[in-house]
Amino acid sequence: RGSMLVGRAILERLKSLGPLPDAVGGMSIGADPITSAVVTMAGVENLPLKGFLVRKEPKDHGTKRYVEGPVEPGQRVVIVEDVVTTAGSSLVAIDRARDFGLVVERVVVVIDRLAGGREALAERGIPLEPLVTRVVCLDGGCVRFDGPIDDAPAAREGAAALGHVATLLGGAHVAGHAALDIGDAGFLGLGQEGGLGHGGDGDEQRGGGED
Repeated sequence: RGSMLVGRAILERLKSLGPLPDAVGGMSIGADPITSAVVTMAGVENLPLKGFLVRKEPKDHGTKRYVEGPVEPGQRVVIVEDVVTTAGSSLVAIDRARDFGLVVERVVVVIDRLAGGREALAERGIPLEPLVTRVVCLDGGCVRFDGPIDDAPAAREGAAALGHVATLLGGAHVAGHAALDIGDAGFLGLGQEGGLGHGGDGDEQRGGGED
C-alpha cells in the first residue's frame, strides 16, 4: 500500500507540472523503490514513463556506466528521492545524469526536511517539489517533526498530533503541497529498517539517499 501511495502521489504531482518527463530515477539503492512505484503506477494508467537508476560506483563489467536503464542522451528526466536533507545524493544523481546527456528538470521528493536541500538545488537551477515537508500546517496551526524524520516513533507522534492529514488521493492539499497521509508513515516505511528506502541520511545503511 505504501508503494502504491507514493507512486500515485508522485505521478499526480508530475502530471500537474506539465508534460510528463521521459523517465524518472535517482541514486541507487535509496531511490529505487520510489522509481519502481512511480513507473508501475504510470503503467497502470498506460503512460509511457520509464525508470532509470544512478549507481554510486559503476560496475567493472557490463556497460560500466553510472546511469542504467532505457534512457538516451537528450531525454527529459526527473530525479526522485524519499527524503531530502542537504540534497547531497540528489546533486550527485543530477551530475551523473547530466554527464550521461540527460536533461534534468527537477527533483521530486516525498519529504523535504527543510535543511538546505531546496537552496542547494536552486543554486544549480533545479527546482525541488516535495509532497510534504517537515512542517505540516492545517487550519488549526502547524506542527514540526522535531525528532529526526527517520525516527519512526517521532513520525507516528507527529501523525497523532496532526490527526488524519488529508491525502493526495482525496484531493486535499496541505501547506500548499499535495499531501500524503502522514499517518501512513509506518506503511511508507520512512525511517524503518526494511521500509521504503528507510529515509534519512543513512547512505552507508541503504546505499543511496542523503549524505
